[in-house]
Amino acid sequence: MLDMWGLEVTGDLNDLQLHKEVLDGYFLFSPNMTETLDKVSMSEMPMTHILKAQLLLMATTQTGHAAATEVAERLDIYTLNDRERQHLTALKFNLKGDSRSQCRIFSSILRSYPSDMMAIRLQHFELFNLGLIDEMLEAVQTALLKYSDDLPYVSLLGGMQCFALEELGRFDEAIEPGIRAAEANPRDLWSVHSVAHVNEMTNNFEEGIRWVHKFERSLREAGSFDGHIWWHLALFHIRQGDTSGALKLYDDYVFDVNSVEGLTMSNAISLLARLDFLGVNVGERWQRLVPGSVFRIGHHTKPFNDCHYAYALAKAGATGALNDLLSSMRDASDMKTHAGKLLQEVGVPVAAGLASLAKGNYGTSFGELEPVWSKIWMLGGSNAQRDFFDQSIMRSLNGLAKN
Repeated sequence: MLDMWGLEVTGDLNDLQLHKEVLDGYFLFSPNMTETLDKVSMSEMPMTHILKAQLLLMATTQTGHAAATEVAERLDIYTLNDRERQHLTALKFNLKGDSRSQCRIFSSILRSYPSDMMAIRLQHFELFNLGLIDEMLEAVQTALLKYSDDLPYVSLLGGMQCFALEELGRFDEAIEPGIRAAEANPRDLWSVHSVAHVNEMTNNFEEGIRWVHKFERSLREAGSFDGHIWWHLALFHIRQGDTSGALKLYDDYVFDVNSVEGLTMSNAISLLARLDFLGVNVGERWQRLVPGSVFRIGHHTKPFNDCHYAYALAKAGATGALNDLLSSMRDASDMKTHAGKLLQEVGVPVAAGLASLAKGNYGTSFGELEPVWSKIWMLGGSNAQRDFFDQSIMRSLNGLAKN
């Protein structure tokens, strides 16, 4: 049986319909994704189970890792076609924390199956997390050359191209494909988000505010990624001096007190930090970030997020939890994985430096941050997100100079 891209898949028509639903939820950040994934247990389609496992790993939780491991072990004894087997191999590398090898498998898949949007999308985000932006652009440029205009979700490629070009500082080239993609499919929040990045980097704050509000209906009907775009809107308000407007966006849209999702937490922590740096009193909001910040202690596949958690715990005065986090990160840095290497080289010193900054120990903070600053890109995250780290080292340096 063939899927909507003309690629061979194992399963029946009911399985294929659910697969389409899961893919749509993944590509367009559906608010019903949890319910959709609950239905995957009824499917016999290996590709759907593999995608679910990949999404579970994105949550960076121990329970998600265990569930994804169970999927990989169960599918390993199945008779799979070549593309399914390669996707399973990519999943296994991800389970090991070897994101670099996983991306190589995605490249292999796309050489044989260039219309595999699932592979294109998974690779795009993984290369971004690795900070390999040149490769991210090369991958999407190759997809644009090989992907037929009549295939599903072709417009998504424009937003992906926009984001890669923006991260490389090629703003004039980035803006048009992003706008075209978002206008072609207003539910495509990655493209909406990519254009917001261009506006942020080019100091087009008024246009950035107008752009985000243009897609307000899509944001209100979306899943958790909407919070990140509201975060961008808050940054525009901060850059215009409207800190009260930014704080209101934080309370209304950016942070959900019931969420422990990594992106939600990093959005909230970095936004509060920016406001804190400007002297804004954020009250008890740091304390509300403690539960989400301790949630992933012991599971450190995303050091970018861990560094944010360290700052939040220090600001909240949660000394015991902070020590547990840093100790757990040091233990994880001994793992022979990409994440372990990243923790050792960058993650642990940055987390420690941010914690010291949060406690007002400027000299200690600068001494921990400065030696690894040339490697900060390795943590992943966008230019806009890593600006939190840039502001932090400057604050530590300025605080040191004043003392």
